[in-house]
Amino acid sequence: AVLLGYSAQALSPPPNVWKVFGEVAERTQSVNLGLGFPDWNPPQFVIDSLHGATSHQYTRPSGHPELIDLLASRYSMHLNRYVDPASEVAVTVGASQSLYLALITLLKPDDEIVIFEPFFELYAKQIALTKAKPVYVKLGGEAATLSDPWALDVDLLRRSINNKTKILLLNSPHNPTGKVFRMSELEAIAAIVSEFPQLIVISDEVYKYTVYNPVEAGDSLSVGHYHFARLPGMWDRTLTISSCGKTFSATGWQVGWMVGPARFVVPIHTLLPCVQFCTAT
Repeated sequence: AVLLGYSAQALSPPPNVWKVFGEVAERTQSVNLGLGFPDWNPPQFVIDSLHGATSHQYTRPSGHPELIDLLASRYSMHLNRYVDPASEVAVTVGASQSLYLALITLLKPDDEIVIFEPFFELYAKQIALTKAKPVYVKLGGEAATLSDPWALDVDLLRRSINNKTKILLLNSPHNPTGKVFRMSELEAIAAIVSEFPQLIVISDEVYKYTVYNPVEAGDSLSVGHYHFARLPGMWDRTLTISSCGKTFSATGWQVGWMVGPARFVVPIHTLLPCVQFCTAT
């Protein structure tokens, strides 16, 4: 049967990890560790800000001016360079929408995209919608050590990239392992990216403030979370994604953002009014 252009099969999508584990947790009264949201309230100053809000109407599709100005200021500090709020920042409905819009604007069918395994389930589903080919690079394995069971196998990563590889999807701090990529690993990734002029890095950094011990044992170069786009030469090759949901324990607000060169961000500005006029103000 077809209803408004959708088949009955399309209207009955396969189960996903959130639905399955959520139902099991509810039925068994178990603690659900499968959902990525904090079990504590946002800081009081965040809650107080709601009472002082003066805008309750539409704003710019690419982001409320006050918010993009603040994000540009913060990321100018994080990345040690000027970030233009008008052309290098976009605000989206959560970080997941940032990722999806980046994928559909950057990927074409039969392009290849490298993702580290294990990975956040949503990655594979969004990639499937683009018809690009995912290439999985396992963390750990022969590269694993006692201090880092999820170490990056640099040689395996290099062998997995070719002239068809369009995107490398980096997630640090990493979901689901909690791994924070070491500086030496980030530098190794940057060196490989430099070898392939067509390669773009999407850096999913939503958990950047959830780092419990910034100094890793045995690694004198560890600095905790480090913005990949801050590495030499990587600003022009990177889209950085984050959100207020994980930053302020306010996942229900669904406010995310991306920061990167205008050549990546401006096409997404053009697309945003087509998928929703703006995110919540």
